[in-house]
Amino acid sequence: MRFFKSSPNCSPAFLKLTAAILVTSVPAFSADFYVRTDLSDTYISISGVIEEGDAEEFRTLMHEIIATPFIDGITVILDSPGGDVREAVAIGGIVRGAFADTHTATTWVKLPQHSIGGNPKITIIDADYEASLPELSKCWSACTIILFSGVNVGILDNLDMRGEETQRYPTVGVHRPRMLDDQFASLTPQDAQDAYDDILSVMSDALAEMGAPDSFIRRTMATPPTEIDLIASDEMYSLYTPSETFLNDWLVARCGHKTDILTTDQREIWESYQTFLDGYHDEWEALTQSGSWAEISEFYEEDVALVQHFGLTFAGEIRRLERELDAFGRTVEFCKEVNIRTARQEWVDRN
Repeated sequence: MRFFKSSPNCSPAFLKLTAAILVTSVPAFSADFYVRTDLSDTYISISGVIEEGDAEEFRTLMHEIIATPFIDGITVILDSPGGDVREAVAIGGIVRGAFADTHTATTWVKLPQHSIGGNPKITIIDADYEASLPELSKCWSACTIILFSGVNVGILDNLDMRGEETQRYPTVGVHRPRMLDDQFASLTPQDAQDAYDDILSVMSDALAEMGAPDSFIRRTMATPPTEIDLIASDEMYSLYTPSETFLNDWLVARCGHKTDILTTDQREIWESYQTFLDGYHDEWEALTQSGSWAEISEFYEEDVALVQHFGLTFAGEIRRLERELDAFGRTVEFCKEVNIRTARQEWVDRN
């Protein structure tokens, strides 16, 4: 189970530089927080540079959200070029303690006549073909510590949809930490080495603690602070597992799984149905790529395909089991929600 525990011990040279440690060269403006609630889900947007004091403000905000009745899902949406490493580490600890998801913000640039529905993670900008590309969403540098702190992580690229082919621009960018020149230059070579080693350790240890793979950490530390290594969403998903497995395993241990009510014989029936579904969905995907509308419409009669594949009696038994599992599954999900809410409140009581 990976929870961020505490910051490593810091040398005197490092302590003198705490306020000067940044991972980007952007001006020092504190991050902005915006909260939106949609039914039982709450979205917290973090935008701008992460600065000293932001973690405490974020902690207060998270406490208020957890105290709000009927809130189940909490998602932190990130649009930040980075900032203070230690503040990002602290914010990441709050995100993990609250069992919150994280997601990169994304910007979609489209032609004005194209209609797209609302989504709290997506900023829609109308622009014609001749307009220059606006500033795009990002999660760079120290922001990636917060990104990995989510128990479920979502990543979307920025999209420019004005042309015949959609252009994609990554939201995730990495480089190793940077220290401000005036404070860094005032140190002796040994103190500078100690301070630099300390901040590299803070960032790499925090990423590792939050579940970032070694390949991602190495890539971060290999990129000079004056550059940015942009990583597209499909490559990001090849680098790590989007969900923290500890949470699902812990909830299953507490609440069980909806298939626990099945007998051995029923489990065999259900497994054969899942195998059928896998093949059915693969065939459906293939048809949507190359099939005609008539073929797709005819194919999308799952009950007919189920009877053709298993026979009427066996297909009827599958549908009966499906109803029973759905009913028991609601009990399991309620148990999980209660455990998550309880764990969040216990975290609040400790913090």
